[in-house]
Amino acid sequence: MKGSNILRTFPEGKIFFVTSTLPYKFGGRTKSLLRRAKLLTEGTENKLILATTNYNENYDQVYASYRKKNLVNENIQFINMYDDLKGTNSSSTKIKKHRIEERRYIHVKEDNREGYRYFDKKTGQYVMFKSFETKNNQLKFIDYFKQGIPHRSMREHYDSKGLLHKKTFYHDTILEPYEEVFYNNKGQFYLNKLYTLNGNKSKLKQIFYYDRNMNRTHMFKTEKELFTFWFNQVCDDKTYMVVDARLLDRPVLNIKNINVKKIFQLHNNHLSTPNDIHSNIKNSYKTLINRSKEADAIICLTNEQANDIERLTGNKENIKVIPHSINPKKISIDRDIKKIVVVSRLHPQKRLNHIIQAFSIFIKKHPDYTLEIYGMGEEEDKLKQLISDLNLSDTCILKGFTDKPDYVFQSGGFSVVSSEFEGFCLSILESLSNGCPVVSYDVKYGPKDLIKDGINGYLAQDGDIEDLSMKMEMMAHSDLMKISNECISSVKSYNDETFINKWIKLLNEV
Repeated sequence: MKGSNILRTFPEGKIFFVTSTLPYKFGGRTKSLLRRAKLLTEGTENKLILATTNYNENYDQVYASYRKKNLVNENIQFINMYDDLKGTNSSSTKIKKHRIEERRYIHVKEDNREGYRYFDKKTGQYVMFKSFETKNNQLKFIDYFKQGIPHRSMREHYDSKGLLHKKTFYHDTILEPYEEVFYNNKGQFYLNKLYTLNGNKSKLKQIFYYDRNMNRTHMFKTEKELFTFWFNQVCDDKTYMVVDARLLDRPVLNIKNINVKKIFQLHNNHLSTPNDIHSNIKNSYKTLINRSKEADAIICLTNEQANDIERLTGNKENIKVIPHSINPKKISIDRDIKKIVVVSRLHPQKRLNHIIQAFSIFIKKHPDYTLEIYGMGEEEDKLKQLISDLNLSDTCILKGFTDKPDYVFQSGGFSVVSSEFEGFCLSILESLSNGCPVVSYDVKYGPKDLIKDGINGYLAQDGDIEDLSMKMEMMAHSDLMKISNECISSVKSYNDETFINKWIKLLNEV
């Protein structure tokens, strides 16, 4: 990396980016975490560890996928709590194949799935089901059945290498677990979870951890206690924990080692009523807000959220602002100034019905404009119906998912955002960086930090569809080519260089 110096160097010690899960397919939080990790380590000697606490027997496949897609570099390593607790020495590259045939049973293949039912040859009783529903037709699980019980009594779970990794035992009266037993690759159990019935749902009661000799060594009442136990195990005297998941705030705050630096990255709005600073705090944020003075740093994405949290906690010293960054874009296609674009999940939080309704008002005065909405989600059918009801089928089009948002933003005259709340609203930054001005509701958080009213876009009163339509009309009457240049200039400070320097400075100063 050019200009490598002290500001490019991590402090001495272990650095963990801690999250609850790293999914194979992921959304904004994971995208942000991975990009941050790569930016801070690319072309340097800086090393960090991405740590997860959820159970995923096939994390090795997720890690391989990330590396193949160049989402991480060689300076980024992975660690998962369950994989670590079961022992790294038990890892195996051997693949165990399982037979379909069972000597004592008759098997019958299921229609339309790679699964088999097994019946006792002597009694005809249904005793077992095997699933081979994986890419390589590897054994996925085996269900066992008892006579007189209508559902499975036990399931054996197998990983991608064909190794048993977990057994789940179920109540006779209801298909809910009463125990889970976890195994390492040598077939030794290292953890078990006991559950009690709470109505018709199982509730975790106790967790027991076993050492390499299968001696019970620790008992936990909650998963969060287990998380803290593991964090205490992996932390050295010089350790930095950057926490991206609110589920893990309490476990990290409860780490005993006073030399562990605890840094918390916010990704979303902390208010129950998103745009009312006097509303209650979301349950997921209460621990961090109430114990904010115990944090070495709380990182907000916007100045507005930082100010709100400062007022809420009375705590200013450890509240920091480091917004997302974005690379400069090369404008490579002709812009259709009469095309309005939206890139968003089709989710109720995004209120895309507001944009469609505002467009139905707007188009009465501007019949030569079109609206293109890119994204997928649960609201798709409702939005299609709304488009039909408003007779917009020829001018308002749902385009489906896109993995080329830069192209979309460069192709349109302006974009529109109607979210109920955001943590930052990365799509606004993406739009502006591509020279595409934005009309957005003025919500917490992000639009006010990014949009300069009348310069690179317009802010509309939250939830006011008529005002949203009016701001779209003001945009249509603007000099869009001039505003396009202002858009690009307005986000120059959100560059990777500034982002990296702020993070390195923070880590060296906490």
